[in-house]
Amino acid sequence: MSKHTIICTICPRGCHLEVDENLNVTGNHCPRGIAYARAEITNPRRYIATTVMINSQHIRRLSVATKTPIAKSLIFPLMELLKTIKVEVPVHVGDVIIHHVLDSDVDIVATKTILE
Repeated sequence: MSKHTIICTICPRGCHLEVDENLNVTGNHCPRGIAYARAEITNPRRYIATTVMINSQHIRRLSVATKTPIAKSLIFPLMELLKTIKVEVPVHVGDVIIHHVLDSDVDIVATKTILE
């Protein structure tokens, strides 16, 4: 019988969850833990925040982030892709830098405004 043990990160409580092969979850103290554990086992996703190059006289890097979590399996390819990106100014918070990155449903957005 295969069981996975994970720690829930939805709230500060940090419940120790056990998930069996039928996706039955135990150890949770709230219903959010069940949804978290099932998603973590079937399709783990993470938010990513990093920087890309920007064509500015005063600032060398622009902070960017995934607008929604991206599949964990795409994190390393994403980071390699972002090394090659150079953004033109002006850029505003929330501007989409890459739409549907790596053929996913995730956008990369600017998290800082740089006007020159």
